[in-house]
Amino acid sequence: MEGAPAVAIIRGSFTGIDPGARWTGVVTIDAQGRVINGGTVGPRNGRGELEPDRLDAVFKSDPQKFVSGVRRYTLQIVELVDELAVIAERATGHVPAIGIERYTYNHRKMAGTSWLVPLMVVQGLAVHYPDARLVAPAPVADTSIYPSALRGRHPEGWLMRDEPNNRRNHEQSAWDVASELAAAEVAR
Repeated sequence: MEGAPAVAIIRGSFTGIDPGARWTGVVTIDAQGRVINGGTVGPRNGRGELEPDRLDAVFKSDPQKFVSGVRRYTLQIVELVDELAVIAERATGHVPAIGIERYTYNHRKMAGTSWLVPLMVVQGLAVHYPDARLVAPAPVADTSIYPSALRGRHPEGWLMRDEPNNRRNHEQSAWDVASELAAAEVAR
């Protein structure tokens, strides 16, 4: 129809990942920005027990344990992302595109593991998911913009809830990444 505005229709799903030294948020959304599922995962020891401060403890004393711990943490994130891909494909019929928050840091102002762990995790995820895009979402000042699934207590059926204080900041940042990824798809 002549004169009608162009409307971009996107289909599919998008997974955003916000890597952190102690907690990593992962959220998958559909093409309309609705949350499909997600979670927060933290580093575990070789016995599978949650130990978010473990990487700090071995950073200087045992570099090999540190590297092994970061590898194990990265694989836990991969496991969560892969579980979300199955759920998203069932919900939308599409395997989600993956976005990883582009990690910027100032190593002069941050403790060693605070910048090194996320940087190593981003590199590991980029190797595991070569088609993933690095995304730098705009900062958000007003958390009321987030869907209700990302505020307050975790919804029933939420995959991972490792963060014991029920803070949702990494999941909210992961939603920002997934939303930016979806917006970039519309712009293409």
